[in-house]
Amino acid sequence: MTLNASATDREALRRRNLEAFRAFAPAIADALAAFKPAAQLKFAADGQPDVELGGQTLYGGQIDAVVQEQVQRFLSAPTRLGFRPEWAVTCLAHADPFATRLMNRAKEMKLDFPGATIGIESPMLAVFGIGLGRHLPPLIEATSCRHLHLFDTSHEFLALSLETFDWSELFAALAARGGGVSFLVSSDAETISATLAKWMRHTLPMAVDGTGLFLHSEHPNLIAGIRGLSAHFRTMLLDLGFFYDESLMLRNAVINLQSGRERLYRRGDAKIDDLPAFVIGTGPSLDNEFAFLRENRDKAVIVSAGTALRSLLLNGVVPDIQIETENIDVEPVVAETNRQRPVRDIPLVASVTTDPAAVALFDDVRYFHRLPLTPTQVFCDDDSNSLIDANITVGNGALAFAQEMGFRDIYLFGLDMSTRTPAEHHSKDSYHYTDGAIVYEPDLLFDIERPANFGGVSYTSLGLSVALRHIERSIARYGRERRHFNCADGCAFNSAQPTRSADLKLPAPAPGRKDAVLAGLYDRFPEMPAGQYRARWDFAAARQAGRDALAGMRAVAAGGAGALLDKGYMGRLMAAVGQPAGRPPVPFRNLYGGSVLQMFVVAEYFLRRVADPKRLTEFEAVVREELLAAFDGLDRATDALFEDIAANVSDGA
Repeated sequence: MTLNASATDREALRRRNLEAFRAFAPAIADALAAFKPAAQLKFAADGQPDVELGGQTLYGGQIDAVVQEQVQRFLSAPTRLGFRPEWAVTCLAHADPFATRLMNRAKEMKLDFPGATIGIESPMLAVFGIGLGRHLPPLIEATSCRHLHLFDTSHEFLALSLETFDWSELFAALAARGGGVSFLVSSDAETISATLAKWMRHTLPMAVDGTGLFLHSEHPNLIAGIRGLSAHFRTMLLDLGFFYDESLMLRNAVINLQSGRERLYRRGDAKIDDLPAFVIGTGPSLDNEFAFLRENRDKAVIVSAGTALRSLLLNGVVPDIQIETENIDVEPVVAETNRQRPVRDIPLVASVTTDPAAVALFDDVRYFHRLPLTPTQVFCDDDSNSLIDANITVGNGALAFAQEMGFRDIYLFGLDMSTRTPAEHHSKDSYHYTDGAIVYEPDLLFDIERPANFGGVSYTSLGLSVALRHIERSIARYGRERRHFNCADGCAFNSAQPTRSADLKLPAPAPGRKDAVLAGLYDRFPEMPAGQYRARWDFAAARQAGRDALAGMRAVAAGGAGALLDKGYMGRLMAAVGQPAGRPPVPFRNLYGGSVLQMFVVAEYFLRRVADPKRLTEFEAVVREELLAAFDGLDRATDALFEDIAANVSDGA
């Protein structure tokens, strides 16, 4: 091999590519501009590029042959993701009935559905190993890919490819299809798995089933990243949201804020270095901590999460702040606790979406918004009234509160997010064990193994596994600005230090310091400006906005014969839903988006499995018919929602 002589042309291509990256992915452009490859770019006599490192070449001087063989092997037996039917349906209120009707119609038509997707088409394609990029155009063309997700363990090859591959042309080709490219350079397998799951969920969730997984590099961390996807598969679509939950939260928010004078969180920059926060969940390990909490309650601000309140009060620990976020069935929990010990004197910090009947049991109430929920988009101009990372459970909300209030040291108790023994899933004095407790049985299915905080294995549930990942993301967000100590004998959290309470020796704060800190926390929740509520909530305008948002999504399904066979509809649907942009231009898109996307996930599941290609057009017409019927059901459900809101606010409208 000899070094290709056209160095001037290669440098021109490199500069053009860097400009394309600066416009498309500035962070990648900066990394590439500063990167100094250890490998060298080499060219064979016929001009084929290669990479040499440590005396070894990547392609053996035959890049075209290597790429052709890899691509053909993939096309003949593609590796791709495949749903189980039950994973395609998580929004039971609308997607599940739609799926049932679709299956019944298919049975009437005597259609067969094999287990795997049919055909090579892959609107999303994940490629592991960027190499010199030559494998990408034939893959995109063969699979009709619109969104390309690229992974590598180093910038090495990507940096060298700037001189041999026209990235600007690839960006333009995918943009013309309404798609794009995502890049991740990481050697951590879990980061690779989690990032791909997130990208697929927010890019084209209806195309997750059947997404191609192309391995260009045999790097063990890339292979581990592919294998790690299985841990995310069951929960990949749970974060989409769904109409029932969003509509209930909108109802609760309108009722909770109807006086227009409620105290609402406003983000500030306070820091509390001399007093820690105890964030307390109701996991089974809480039962071992009551003595410590009683002895140290004056040395920290005690933040109780949801059902932990009953266990704390029955064991002589009165929290300084109670956090609530749940939108339904909170009143029975708080009422039962209230019968044991009145709760009115305990300050409540609640999401605006919290069950109003539960809020009414407290005298001192302050509110916050949560992202990216419909009420936040309706009532807020920006995110300053929201606690970041306050979803999925009330435990997430309590941690978010402590972080945003500025506590540098945060100790986690009873935030197990798991159990060692399925029969002991909560603290012994938790509401869950009381007579007549309202318990959702799937929440008590602990069948997912996780490393335990103090060694060994703990078992978490499907829902808690999602909440756990949000906790880890929340902890990582603050980096060294916060110190997190996990005192719970449950799941280990990345970046949280395992700490046994028996080893803690907390200093006593200066006299009056805790009272001063609490007063400062309360000041972070000023009264809403006069007129803000009325300026934000107009009953008739809100109902019309809902109709308009739903009509935009409905139009995608109503696009005429074959509308769902050209996968370009997916981009139009995502635009109508308002994703992947964080804040939809029409707030009420968020009200419907999750359920609508779930229905299209179901639709694609069946469309990609019609065994007889001659009947695909016939079945597509049935799918569109059932989708339009489901949209009509959503419209009727919205009428019922607004009737309920009108009946529960003081002036009716």
